[in-house]
Amino acid sequence: MMKKVWMMIAVLASTLGQIMGQNADKYAACCGAEPYEYEHADMSIFVPNVFTPNEDGVNDLFFPHINGKVSEIIDFRILAGDNDEILFYRNTIVWDNLKNYGWNGNKADGSPFTGPFRYTMKMVNHKGETLYLEGRACRLDCEDAAEKLKTKEGCFFPEQAGEGDKAGKVDKEKPNKEKKC
Repeated sequence: MMKKVWMMIAVLASTLGQIMGQNADKYAACCGAEPYEYEHADMSIFVPNVFTPNEDGVNDLFFPHINGKVSEIIDFRILAGDNDEILFYRNTIVWDNLKNYGWNGNKADGSPFTGPFRYTMKMVNHKGETLYLEGRACRLDCEDAAEKLKTKEGCFFPEQAGEGDKAGKVDKEKPNKEKKC
């Protein structure tokens, strides 16, 4: 009888270890692998590579951060992982209405998407020049596996967008403001 109990405990511990390993691996591709700043002519844009849409008012929306030389972002798409499933699309971004034009981390059906995703967009300057951009980022759930990314080198959150003469760039001196995700 005791042998069966120990076997069950061993199986449960092994299963728990596998589940925890999967959770940790789900964010393995996040941070540091993709460029997060783009410059072209006089345009600058910072695209965060992680965000935490948990409705705490901090890092809840995913959108590009631009300088004053970018006149418009068009064809803003969020795509699931390595396939072409469109999770979010806006033909343009209305900067005064980011709640509706930034991505909140949900799929079209309202369910949350978690993990790595791809983004594409075009930025247009005042001269009408257009630059196509694409990259990767991660939507983090607030769980233990994501907690480690708050301090991981190469993770840049929306709250770290530069201001003033640093607009359109990441300000690595700014904190990401994530308390406990």
